[in-house]
Amino acid sequence: MNAFERINFIIGELNCSKYEFAKAINCTPESLYNIESGRTKSISSTLARKIREVFPQYNYQWLITGEGEPHDNDKLTQFVTYSHHVIQTGNVTENSAIQQKLLEELEAQRKLTEKAQEQADRLLALLEKMNMKE
Repeated sequence: MNAFERINFIIGELNCSKYEFAKAINCTPESLYNIESGRTKSISSTLARKIREVFPQYNYQWLITGEGEPHDNDKLTQFVTYSHHVIQTGNVTENSAIQQKLLEELEAQRKLTEKAQEQADRLLALLEKMNMKE
């Protein structure tokens, strides 16, 4: 997958325009056009960092080289990174599709956290029963 295809993949997943994407990552639409036209052959480390600052779910290595998986697997890290970016910059993207995706991700994390807490509580109860028998 070339640089333009990777950018289009992200834009497609986020369901936004190239202009909205450029605005969200604080780069010029011309930068994206240069990649699209082939004038710029690769995604620079600077552009990859800008993408990851706003959309941390994307794998840095994949952005740069096209190798590996497009997404990082650690959803909690993604959410924390994005939250940190919003707190530091006040930059909340205006695209409702992106906001909806983030809300869905937060809800999924909340459910996972609840499940982990339930498992920890069951484990503690089991350990307490084992200690009582001794």
